[in-house]
Parts: sequence; structure tokens; C-alpha cells
Amino acid sequence: TEDCAGVCGGDAEVDECGVCGGDNSCEYVPYFDTVWDEMYSTLMAVYIESAELDGDDLGNGDEVGIFDGDACVGVARLDSPIDETYQIFVPADNSSTSEIDGYIAGNPIAFLYWDVSSQTVYSDINITIISGSSTYQDFANTTVELSYDTIYGCTDIEACNYSSDANTDDESCEYLDPYYCSCEMEVLDDCGICGGNNADMD
Repeated sequence: TEDCAGVCGGDAEVDECGVCGGDNSCEYVPYFDTVWDEMYSTLMAVYIESAELDGDDLGNGDEVGIFDGDACVGVARLDSPIDETYQIFVPADNSSTSEIDGYIAGNPIAFLYWDVSSQTVYSDINITIISGSSTYQDFANTTVELSYDTIYGCTDIEACNYSSDANTDDESCEYLDPYYCSCEMEVLDDCGICGGNNADMD
């Protein structure tokens, strides 16, 4: 038999990067971009103990973005699963500049995942605070464990079977039939009341 290089009896294999005979030293294009070019002197330390996606550790090429609202204030770019605490410093906003270039003290700390294998961004990350604050604080630190569990269901709030717990749409949404005025298949009575019994008629 031939190996991936077409050599009969060869032992070349495709590595984790999809390279025949590679050494797993993948080079990935960064996904998350921080709002700052140079860190402001006021900082906060974030320690990530673990980062899991559906029970599996994030790994080589994956990223954990640290956010204040829509502003990415820090990025952990992984080259392997987190087996020791990952430390990253994030800067506060520099009030002397016109743009937002860091976190605002008191705002909640949020995280997003970039999963390189599926080319997918995951929000609504579950955050377990091991120590420290869940909000940004100057010259403070926080230690977290992160996880994301896929929950399938209907994610359209306009649908009759909308699930507030679901974070991944499974195309199961059911919508109101135009004949009815509610998802309980009620109809308008003669008084124009949905599900009414004409009680207001003279």
C-alpha cells in the first residue's frame, strides 16, 4: 500500500494540520483582533484554568477571546489544550484617546470561542469564577473555567416552540398558522378577542 505521499510501503502520515508528513506545527490565521495596538498601563489579569467545547478541550489553533461588550480586549491563542493555567493581561480603556481601546471598569467580563476545525464562533460561554471578580477591575485578577455545551432547539423567538435554553438552531421551529391568532390554535371571536367567547357582545 501507498502512504499519503504515494510511496509504496512508506510511512508518511497526514498530521493534525492536514499536511502529509507534517509535524503538527500548524500555522493558523488569527481570528480575534483586539481593540488596542499598545496596552494601556492600567491592566487586569485573567487566568484561564480550562476551556472546553462540548466536553472536549480547545486545542491547537483555537482561540478564546476576552470581551467587554463588542470590544475584544484580549485573546488567548492556543497551541495545545490548556493543561496549566493560561495567564493573559487585558488593558483598561485609555480615557485620553477618543476610541475605546480597552475594558471599562465595572463592566461584565465575557468570553467567545473560535473553533478552527469548524470555523465557528461560539458565544454564551459558561463562566465559572474560581476566584476574583466577574466584572472588570483595575489592577485585579480573576480565575475562570470556561465551557460551552451545544443545546439544540428552536432559537427563533417568533416561533411557537421557541426554546430559551437552546443555543444552536436545529430547524425545528414551528410558526403560527394564519388561521389562528395564537400558538394554542385559538381564533378571534366576533368581538375581535383572541380565544374569546363573544362575552362582550350586546
